[in-house]
Amino acid sequence: MSIVHQQKGAIIVTVAMALLFLLGFMGLALDFGHLFVVKTELQTATDSCALAAAQELDGASDALIRATNTGMTVGNLNKVNFQGGSAGIVAGDITFSDSLTGSYSSNFTPVANVKYANCTHAKTGMAPWLLQVLSAFSGNTTYGSSQGVSAMAVATRGSGQSTCPVPIGLNPKLGGSAPNYGFQIGEWATVFSKSSGGPGQAGWYDLAQSGNSGEPALEAQLGEPGLCDIKIGGTLGSQVTGVKTSLDVVWNYRFGIYKNNNPGASVNHPDLSGYAYTSTNWTNAVPQNAYGGSPATGSDPTAQNFKAKRLAHASYDDTGYSLSGGDKITGLKMNRVRSKTKCNIFRGECCMGKIYKQLSIEERTMIQTQLSMGFKPGQIA
Repeated sequence: MSIVHQQKGAIIVTVAMALLFLLGFMGLALDFGHLFVVKTELQTATDSCALAAAQELDGASDALIRATNTGMTVGNLNKVNFQGGSAGIVAGDITFSDSLTGSYSSNFTPVANVKYANCTHAKTGMAPWLLQVLSAFSGNTTYGSSQGVSAMAVATRGSGQSTCPVPIGLNPKLGGSAPNYGFQIGEWATVFSKSSGGPGQAGWYDLAQSGNSGEPALEAQLGEPGLCDIKIGGTLGSQVTGVKTSLDVVWNYRFGIYKNNNPGASVNHPDLSGYAYTSTNWTNAVPQNAYGGSPATGSDPTAQNFKAKRLAHASYDDTGYSLSGGDKITGLKMNRVRSKTKCNIFRGECCMGKIYKQLSIEERTMIQTQLSMGFKPGQIA
């Protein structure tokens, strides 16, 4: 008769060893998952901080102060550590530079050159959860050490979209400097004169830097499809002096003026409003601010700011299509044109509807446009 030997308790040792390993894997999953969540929350906070700070980088002397305060305020609206508390971004976390890969500083100079905002923040002192238990089992205190994560974001104030501008730039006034170059916001500037493009005047610019800055290049940029890859901060080509009266045909297309209805609005589309502003129908003192202001006493009954006229698709004749009707509003003499061409004028953001070949130099000098934003020499500002 054989003797059966029974072994008891062996499974307990096996399970205990397995639990130790399982606890380690659970600790890794939970504690590293915790760090990953906090890292993601912190990245959201620094992204918000950098974007908000960059919006304040307008070149003004107090730009860095405003950018720092705005970055902290917006960044700290985001919560971290499972939404348990503020991100804790402080002024020292926000720095600035004039280039993406350049040197960053919280008091970068010159302020006018600052284009980039960097927001970097670290969250430290986060004690692990299950890894502390593993530390007790194993005797290795490293497992129970506090951990931290950090996040960094860089943003710049720039255009995310391209536009199709007309090839016109505005020269600073004598002694003018950034950001307004001697102009007041809303002030009008002379566009074309015998000395077109002088200080304080607007003039033709070859946007494409094509090397061919003559009238054919300007005509291609002024008409459709135009040059539609220009962004804020993009470099312009060379200035082109002179009135360039041969551009009158394609220029007038933008106001819905087509000689003998050729080629017509279906080929060269007019702009959103052709309503023009002069000292006759908009009597406001400098800065006139016809873009978003209110008409002063004595202005024409039809007068409203450009944004209102653009929304209403107002023509040169406001609600009509007559050159002479528009002339009565503006005091100009567009009706010198010896034809029966009617104005179906739908845009004209530069407020210039003259047909230059019919005008004298003196009259061209009187053509004015509202300054809604300044142009830095050699750049689109």
